[in-house]
Amino acid sequence: MRDTKGFKCWMALLITIGFLACVYILIYTEIQAGSREAVLILTGALAGMVKDVFGFYFGSSESSHRKTEILQGGDNGMATQQ
Repeated sequence: MRDTKGFKCWMALLITIGFLACVYILIYTEIQAGSREAVLILTGALAGMVKDVFGFYFGSSESSHRKTEILQGGDNGMATQQ
């Protein structure tokens, strides 16, 4: 199985930065009337993605993912008893 942990981290960072950039644009810049709706839709989509990122990294999904990796590796961190 290919290791995608680095890719996931970069995607999470990119999504978070994109969301913060959209919020900054909405607050501090003047947007044309036709473009404002597109920026609002993009901000809403990125807000949902940020929610998923935080849910994964700070929820139970990350620890569950680590447990699955340990079990797939065959080493569960416990010594075998004979």
